[in-house]
Amino acid sequence: MVEALRVLHAPREVVLVSKDINMRVKARALGLAAEDYQNDKTLEDGDMLYAGSLALPPDFWSKHGKTIESWQQGATPTTGSPARWCPAC
Repeated sequence: MVEALRVLHAPREVVLVSKDINMRVKARALGLAAEDYQNDKTLEDGDMLYAGSLALPPDFWSKHGKTIESWQQGATPTTGSPARWCPAC
């Protein structure tokens, strides 16, 4: 199966990921890439985590400041749809 996926999706790398050590050993013996499934690991590189913010272009407010709508829904302040004024969103 891994070899078929590797051929089908070439030149992308296809890797067998499994907790089964015997399967990984057999895959490696056949020359296939195999890795252990690690669901208990956390990201070590904090830069890879979502920062929760988006850097806006320097001219954003001068271009869109007067057309953005804001209101409050319950306890949450809300701003008009980003899709209308931020193509990257």
